[in-house]
Amino acid sequence: TSAPAPAPAPSAAPTPTPAPAPAPAPAPAPFSPTSATLSPAQIISLAPQLDFTSGQNPTGTGNCQGAVPGGPEIPCDCPPSQADFNTALVANALAGHAVNNTVVPIGFPTDSSLNSQIIRIESALSTLQNLRGPGVGCPAVSSTLSAQLAALQG
Repeated sequence: TSAPAPAPAPSAAPTPTPAPAPAPAPAPAPFSPTSATLSPAQIISLAPQLDFTSGQNPTGTGNCQGAVPGGPEIPCDCPPSQADFNTALVANALAGHAVNNTVVPIGFPTDSSLNSQIIRIESALSTLQNLRGPGVGCPAVSSTLSAQLAALQG
């Protein structure tokens, strides 16, 4: 006689269907350029002044004295002329970011609030420090922008 047929293997419990993955968090809104409401003339009229001229007091090392007396030396070609700086600031403000370092947002509000003045100076500093490429520009101490910002922040 033949052996009895083996008992069927118990069927596995049905595998629960995994819950759908949660929807990814929405990406932060990109920095919104303000170009829709800005004109180059508005930007230039509100552009913070650098208040320093390049080439001051060469140190003999190929550098010059910066805007801060006794402070660090700066490249003698820093800062650019106010006109050249304004051209870069206009391009950045209209783009909503530093055109030579696109991860750096540039805001340029036009009202006279304290916060807007601070944002404009911060944007001017970013423009100065990214004139020629990412992080390639003039140091903050090549202008009085940091002192202007400190005065506003009290």
